[in-house]
Amino acid sequence: MSTISNEQAKQEFNQWLDSKKISARKRESNEGAEEIIIDAIMDGAMVINEDKTIDLKLLFPIEQGNMNVDSLSLKHRLTVGQKNQAVKGLKPDDGDGRMLAYIAALSSQPAGIIRQMESGDDYERASAIAVYFL
Repeated sequence: MSTISNEQAKQEFNQWLDSKKISARKRESNEGAEEIIIDAIMDGAMVINEDKTIDLKLLFPIEQGNMNVDSLSLKHRLTVGQKNQAVKGLKPDDGDGRMLAYIAALSSQPAGIIRQMESGDDYERASAIAVYFL
């Protein structure tokens, strides 16, 4: 059951893309990610805030020790330094590691926490956002 209409979700997502100045070419090449994000917005699992940060409610909270992470707050921007720090030590061809590192940097969560994320919808939704930072 949708909480927001498809049109409203598309509008919110396009405003987010506009605020990041994402080119038409990059938008077109990430249409699959767009679909995932719009569905998550419609379902209420993803909220784009006024400051353009994104709150992602996890379907399966991450439990590690006495820590319970049930949502991620994803940044609107990353600096070159933040990106470099996130991928430091990764091999250039490690696509999975790079994606995980970007999600960790966007969420300000340790990579070890993000590694514990459910590999289905939760990871797919976080990855859909992260592709716009690659």
